[in-house]
Amino acid sequence: MLWLYTVVVCCLCVCLCVCLYVCVCVCVYVCMSVCVSVICCLLYVVCYMLSVICCLLYVVCLLYINMYAVCLSVVWIVRMAGAIYIVKRICQSHGSVTQHPGFPSP
Repeated sequence: MLWLYTVVVCCLCVCLCVCLYVCVCVCVYVCMSVCVSVICCLLYVVCYMLSVICCLLYVVCLLYINMYAVCLSVVWIVRMAGAIYIVKRICQSHGSVTQHPGFPSP
């Protein structure tokens, strides 16, 4: 029974991580299509907070199953960190676009 409970909890963790990955993709899409740095930064903060919580849960779940899962969790964390870094870079580039000399200053 404990094994079944563990599998269910870990499946929920994986689902949460998939949802988070979609969230990061939405952040990237918004940053690329909308030059509103406030919206982009808010989405970035939300995605970043969710990613920290998600990765912690994911690591705990995988550690609970076996030690081989540590490698998988490290790979996942690296992927998420890379996605968040891309979002941050896009946000920064849009911030610099809005300050471009060709555009009127706010």
